[in-house]
Amino acid sequence: MLNLKFVMINDSDQKVGFGYSFADRDHEGIDISSIGGVHLIDAVGKKKYFVVRDAEKKCVCSQKLKDLSQSHA
Repeated sequence: MLNLKFVMINDSDQKVGFGYSFADRDHEGIDISSIGGVHLIDAVGKKKYFVVRDAEKKCVCSQKLKDLSQSHA
């Protein structure tokens, strides 16, 4: 298992809603407002790492995320 941390910056003119945008299609019903569909690709090792899920198939990842407002730079 590995821990992936990343930052999202919204440089568009609209807010980004987390709703189902970053959900895993196989778990959309339980991935609402989470990043359950995010994965890491190791191109050299030719591996794809998915989020860890608990016994109820909920992702062990950031959840209940609020919409990301546009940047005012």
